[in-house]
Amino acid sequence: MKNLFLFLIFAVSGFAMDSKQALETLMEGNARFAKDKPTQLNRSIKSRKALKPGQNPMAVIVACADSRVAPEILFDANLGDLFVVRLAGNVVSDIALESINYAVENLGTPLILVIGHQNCGAVDAVIKGMTKGVPAIAKQVEPSVAEARKKDPSDLLETAIKLNAVHTQKEIQEKLKPKAEVLAGYYNFQTGKVELQ
Repeated sequence: MKNLFLFLIFAVSGFAMDSKQALETLMEGNARFAKDKPTQLNRSIKSRKALKPGQNPMAVIVACADSRVAPEILFDANLGDLFVVRLAGNVVSDIALESINYAVENLGTPLILVIGHQNCGAVDAVIKGMTKGVPAIAKQVEPSVAEARKKDPSDLLETAIKLNAVHTQKEIQEKLKPKAEVLAGYYNFQTGKVELQ
């Protein structure tokens, strides 16, 4: 809760958090979500109007487009807290990379968190060879599936999902060389928790 109020102070004053403070605030929000105790303190008409002049998001969240994985809800975040980039399989295209870069370079966002999630349909489709209509996504997910087959074929889907988040993390680091910390995580539907990889 301390970090939530710290974020509100930073947001109102225009000062930016560092990556450690941003991560702590995200994980506190996720803990509230997992315990079914969200606060949603800053979603009023007043806060919406206060954000009109600009934004100061504490983190870029790169997530899957899956309807069950809404970062603002998973992290009990408010308007203006997160800069969210979502594509199936939490992969990144050139446009997604430019969006991430915009947040880091122009908005000063200190943290990029890539989130894979339990039972990801995009990764499962690659495992099953059902990739018609999604060749670009499949091409980016295939290396994670290949590595997972060697690493832990007994839990192929979940291993591939976690590796895929890490591969996206590395791709962002290599292609952007961002002035932000880049981490990977995994969202578990049962527990509601996001665990860092």
